[in-house]
Amino acid sequence: MTGRKIFASGCPGGQLLMTCAVYEDPEAGPTVLHFPVPLDAEGVSILDTGTPSGCAARARTISSSTRCLSGRGDRGRRARGKWHPLFHLISMVAFP
Repeated sequence: MTGRKIFASGCPGGQLLMTCAVYEDPEAGPTVLHFPVPLDAEGVSILDTGTPSGCAARARTISSSTRCLSGRGDRGRRARGKWHPLFHLISMVAFP
């Protein structure tokens, strides 16, 4: 998997990026995988992109290239477009 997470300003103090990606599963169809990416893993880099206008914190971008996931790497999976009940709990805690 490859990807970029822009405006990841808290990443210098962290060790993991919790993220997700759509995987085209040959049997189940489009599946969203939720998984952690260690920030010190091979192929993962933190790019300093400067200070955006109006922001006190410096912006950073996490770039991941050729990060291989095994079946053990994903912590959750769901069909693309389906709302998982866990998101109700997360949204009640995180959004307010």
